Amino acid sequence: SMIRLSLGIRGTLFDDWHWESAAAFSRETFDSRTLELRDSLLIAALTDGSFNAFGDPSTGPINAALYPSLMTDARITGDSRITSFDSNLRGPIFHLPGGDALLSVGAESTRAQRHRNSTEPAFGQPAEIDSSRTSSAVFGELYLPFIQSDYTGAHALNARIAARYERTETFTETSPTLGVVWKPMSALTLHANYAQGFRAPSLTEIEDVTRTVIDDIDDPLLNNANYDVTILRGGNQDLKAETSQTYQTIVTFENLVPQRVIRDANGRIITVDATTINFGKVYLSSVDFGLSYDRQFETAGRWTLQLDAVQQLDYRTTDRPDRDPVNTPKGQDSVSPPEWSGAA
Repeated sequence: SMIRLSLGIRGTLFDDWHWESAAAFSRETFDSRTLELRDSLLIAALTDGSFNAFGDPSTGPINAALYPSLMTDARITGDSRITSFDSNLRGPIFHLPGGDALLSVGAESTRAQRHRNSTEPAFGQPAEIDSSRTSSAVFGELYLPFIQSDYTGAHALNARIAARYERTETFTETSPTLGVVWKPMSALTLHANYAQGFRAPSLTEIEDVTRTVIDDIDDPLLNNANYDVTILRGGNQDLKAETSQTYQTIVTFENLVPQRVIRDANGRIITVDATTINFGKVYLSSVDFGLSYDRQFETAGRWTLQLDAVQQLDYRTTDRPDRDPVNTPKGQDSVSPPEWSGAA
């Protein structure tokens, strides 16, 4: 379940400058229950002979009466909370042929908290996790209206320059944004934008404990022989911003991350360290469509209808720094954006 509360206020300063401040709180809770085999009970049953591991399956489930006593209800409960504050000030600073140049500056702060309990820590989760992190940012944006006229081909031309500095404890980044809008006629608007994004790793990606599982892999150094190996999964305290991971990729491109594949004297893999790492890039392009309609009523105030749609044109990924990106067919995976999305 999830709840979200927000409150904002706004005002005017020096007649033509405007300010806004807002606070928000959200909380998400979860309760996951699964029926799991308890290893210690199975080992005890095998040791005392009450569990027959070598019966004839054609005679039916020979250990049926014992099964419930070997299982346990593994339950993971927890919640995550995000509290944020932001404030901005905007107004004109000088005049251009297309109108006033506008400056906007602001700051924000966000605190994330995470709590989780597990009744069965042996199943890959610690008994309890309680962590928090605070991030802060300052940002500025300059709007420059160079042209505003009724002439065809030069109906409007403006530019937007922005920058954002964000600090999340050990992660810092400055992200620039540049944009140009050309409106050759009232019904046609062309946009060109460049933006650099930044996402610090989540608390889960950093703090999840390392756990061991057994899984099979295809070993490219042994003629793609398939066999079981030990896989280490979990978070990574040294993680940088933005992440992706898959352990078969680590084995396939072992020469790029040799320290994560451990082999024995015969060359067989013993362990693959698949804890979260920074690896790969994503490229995408899209077209945005928008339609809005405003109407002012004398007694009911101003009402706005806004329709927006995004068409994804290209989504390419690369999981090797020495290879070109690969096109992802639309709708063929669970990661790439949908071909169409919209909001009203």
